Amino acid sequence: MYEKYKILISGANGFIGKAFIDFLANSTNHMIYGLDTGTRFSQNNLTRSSYIQQDIAKKFKIDQKFDYVFHFAALNQTHIGNMHYECYYKTNVLGTEHLIDAVKCEKFVFMSTAKVYAQNGKPIDENSELNPVADYEKSKLMAEELCKQAFKKNKLIILRPVNIAGFGQATKALLPIIFQQAISNKLIEVFAPQKKVLQLLYIKDVLEVFKKLLELKDVAGVFNLASKDKVSLDDLALQIIEITGSESKINFSNLEQSVFSEIIALKAKEYLKWEPKIKINEIIKMYYRDLLSKNNLIK
Repeated sequence: MYEKYKILISGANGFIGKAFIDFLANSTNHMIYGLDTGTRFSQNNLTRSSYIQQDIAKKFKIDQKFDYVFHFAALNQTHIGNMHYECYYKTNVLGTEHLIDAVKCEKFVFMSTAKVYAQNGKPIDENSELNPVADYEKSKLMAEELCKQAFKKNKLIILRPVNIAGFGQATKALLPIIFQQAISNKLIEVFAPQKKVLQLLYIKDVLEVFKKLLELKDVAGVFNLASKDKVSLDDLALQIIEITGSESKINFSNLEQSVFSEIIALKAKEYLKWEPKIKINEIIKMYYRDLLSKNNLIK
C-alpha cells in the first residue's frame, strides 16, 4: 500500500495541473488541494474547501502543511516579446518566491523547462551548460535558483521537460494551433524555422513521472524529461494535414537554420525507472481522436 499524502498543486486550472488532479482523484486516495487564480474548482475534482483561489504574483500565506507541493503555475505564452519580461518575472519568479514563502512542505516539485539549456548541437543531460535565450526560460531558470536557495537538496525536485502535448491544451500551444488551422482549411503560419526538430512528451507519460515521484519518496534533484522520438516542424505539420484531410497550405516565414540539441533523460530512467511510451505519431492520432470525440464526430 502506498502512503497517503497531502498534496498541493499550483496552476490547478491549467493543462498539466488539471490533468494531474484528475489522475490523482481517479486513481489514488491522496488529499488533493489546488491553487489557481480562477474561480473554477468543481470541474477539477476539487471542493470549495480544497481549492485556494490566489494570484501567486501577490504575497499570501497558507496555514497548512503539505507533504508535496507541485508547482505548475506559470506564464508560458512564449510568443510574448521582450518588452513584457516583467510579466514573466512577476508570475514565474516572484510567484515562485511567494509560493515558497507561503507554504510549508516536505518536498517541493518545480516544473521548469528544457529550454534553460544552451543549444549547441550536442546532446543535453542534467550537467549540460545552462544558457536560456528567451524571456520565458530565463524566468524559469531564475525560479529554479530561488527553489535551490529555499530548500535542502533532498527536499527539492526540478523537472526540465521538452514540449508537453495532449488534448486540453490552450490554443497558444503548438499542436492545438496547427490542428485548429488544419481543420479550418486555413493557411498554417509557422514562425519557427521549417526544419526545427522537436521532441514531444504526451501528458500521460508526464503523469507517470509524477506518480513515480510520489512512490519514490527519497528521490530528489534535477531531471530531464524527454522521449528519444523526434520530428521536424514541417513533418509535424504535414502529418496533421494528412490525418485531418485538410486542404491547408503551410507558410514557413522563418528561413533561419535551426540547431538541434537532443534532450537526454537517462537520469529519469535510472532513478525514476521511467521511460516515455507514446511516440509522436501516436500523440497526433490520440489528439485528433479526442478532438473529434469532444465535437461528437465519433463515439
